[in-house]
Amino acid sequence: MFSFWQPTTQLRSGGWALGWLVGLCFWLTACKPSGRPGLVIHNGAEPETIDPQTVAALSDGRVASALFEGLLRQDPQTGNAIPGLAESWTTSPDGLTYTFRLQPNAQWSDGTPITSEDFVWSWRRAVTPGTGARYAGQFAYVRNGRAIYTGLERDASKLGVQALNAHELRVQLVSPTPFFPELLTSWVFFPVPHRAIEHWGNRWTTAPSLPCSGPYRLLEWRINERLRLQRNERYWDAAHVKTERIDLIHGENGPTALNLFLTGKVDIVLDNSLFPTELNDLLVRRADFQAYDYLGTYFLRFNCQKAPYDDPRVRRAIGMAIDRQRIVERVTGLGEKTSAALVPPGTAQYAPADDAGYNIVQARRLLAAAGYSGSRPFPALVYTYSTNTKLHEQIGVEIQSMLKESLDITVELRPLETRNYFSEMSLRHFDLIRSSWVADYNDPSTFLDIFTSGSGNNRTGWKNTQYDSLLDQASRSPNLATRNLLLHEAETILVRDEAPIVCLYHYRGLYAADPAKVGGIYPNPMDRHPLWAMFRKDGEVRR
Repeated sequence: MFSFWQPTTQLRSGGWALGWLVGLCFWLTACKPSGRPGLVIHNGAEPETIDPQTVAALSDGRVASALFEGLLRQDPQTGNAIPGLAESWTTSPDGLTYTFRLQPNAQWSDGTPITSEDFVWSWRRAVTPGTGARYAGQFAYVRNGRAIYTGLERDASKLGVQALNAHELRVQLVSPTPFFPELLTSWVFFPVPHRAIEHWGNRWTTAPSLPCSGPYRLLEWRINERLRLQRNERYWDAAHVKTERIDLIHGENGPTALNLFLTGKVDIVLDNSLFPTELNDLLVRRADFQAYDYLGTYFLRFNCQKAPYDDPRVRRAIGMAIDRQRIVERVTGLGEKTSAALVPPGTAQYAPADDAGYNIVQARRLLAAAGYSGSRPFPALVYTYSTNTKLHEQIGVEIQSMLKESLDITVELRPLETRNYFSEMSLRHFDLIRSSWVADYNDPSTFLDIFTSGSGNNRTGWKNTQYDSLLDQASRSPNLATRNLLLHEAETILVRDEAPIVCLYHYRGLYAADPAKVGGIYPNPMDRHPLWAMFRKDGEVRR
């Protein structure tokens, strides 16, 4: 039925995988769908939340971006910022003040006008520490943003945002920030329906008739199965929303997601972590799979407030004992570039720093200097990872093997379902945990800012005043060359000197979509694929 599954096909994992997948294909083909929405998209794990100000996972963000929108949105082809709920904006000559004019027909899905006050209320909510906005650190560029989200300033009304009238919003920055328009495409800057929040409290995202500002509204949410989205007729740009109805299927079983696509039950698979890694070298050769580089990094976080990982010598030793090249050759299979830094190559006009590299001899010396030798063995290390893809387990197995071979460290693998994984990371209940970061905007600060002392995305317990100071100086520097030198110095502290993280490789994306059947989805360096642009090519657009 599918040329990809011919018996002559050779899989790196052996013939059992082929037989198992073919069997599943036949089983799925026998299942009759009970009605066809405009598009069916496999979106990965069940959303932890759809509140745009508290989302963390990319799959959750896709849902949030369909239901809500900010002043600006991302172009589906380039990932650059284009008008969203703001039809236009101006910048003061000194670069410190932005004035946005809202779309004249901007409405919530319940017909209530979207006003400048909605943004003021929402942004103040986002920076209030009790909200738990994981991206609140992005408000550091807005006047008083950092002081408020770190708790130094308790009056959120001092945030540098002001409603001039119902349709004009003024934002005051700490220093000139050329990438500020791109920053505003991030979820944390989206307005949220304050009336619904005030009425329903923490249950507002599951409230009846959820007010939405984006291209879609929530029609149905079946836990552990799907979200059904309906085109938002009151969306300011509803005429350009390509598809009337979209089903977002959820699940963490990669082979199932792949076979749903191969048998036509799913039109698009956006979460590349779902594809079995042993098939990657075959999938990238198919016309209905698209591989591309994007700005993202796979790395590990230490719990820097737990002994012995509070000692930078220990952290550096473990990092030096991990062979990144071995991981990309044996496990990932998409031709990823190994990482010596957190910031990917090609980010803006920045040259990333280098870590200490792979050096087993020096790693053993560092561990001995930290007091661990034959007479005092290193305690067992627990490595935590999420189970949404087999890839994380396979990388864990490689790390387990390498640390045993090189440093005689016993590594215990601790798999967790995605929701529990994020919870344990936030609570810092781990020794070493897998992690990743994808750029929210094309600038090195989107990576480096997350490890400042007050960042909700730090999640290592690591604090370094010199690092914080360098990033603060960089944020205030009007000179690009000076700014990049400051950022490079900060990144060197992060990846080489203090090493609260270990960087493994930079991402390559892979999505499944048959270009003969589906349009409006494009590879781009931001790895963002807005749902409003996607459509079927068979004539079914709205129903």
